[in-house]
Amino acid sequence: MAEAISKALEHFADEEYEDAARLASDAKANAPRSPRISELLGLCLYHLGNWKDALSELLAFRRLTNSVEQNHVIADLYRALGRPHRALETTAEVSPADVTPEVWVETMIVAAGALGDQGELNRAITMLARADPGTGTVEPYFLRHWYARADLLERAGRREEAKNLWRRIVAEDPEFFDAEERLASV
Repeated sequence: MAEAISKALEHFADEEYEDAARLASDAKANAPRSPRISELLGLCLYHLGNWKDALSELLAFRRLTNSVEQNHVIADLYRALGRPHRALETTAEVSPADVTPEVWVETMIVAAGALGDQGELNRAITMLARADPGTGTVEPYFLRHWYARADLLERAGRREEAKNLWRRIVAEDPEFFDAEERLASV
């Protein structure tokens, strides 16, 4: 079983989610109450777009560990399933002291997205402004934060603020998602 998990993790790291999910599922058959197998399987299924099964696995992980480290993914799954209120409840369970700075920012991105889903753009923008990762060495999650915030600003009609963030993203990584096109269109 340890070999199957190790191979599943290798496939996951290589973004080979179908192979990783198959191996994690096989491992789960031998250890159905393993929180780490549920976590891995849930994350694989998330990347494969299997929202309901991914949610089930990640809720099992959370139940078995009492950890909130995957709440941002759980909340994103609730969003994908059309349940933004439940997504907000799930993100509200997390505080910055509970998780790494990256997971905190990801949690706030999902929460802001859920608010945006409900048309509460200004609240979402304010939430992301408070979760700004700051300055220093730019990490990939900084770019994701700036992207989410720029998108919300643009949707709220605050084009100049959005343009400044699109510029910031493109300066760091011109190929980050569609940031270059978004900058050109603002």
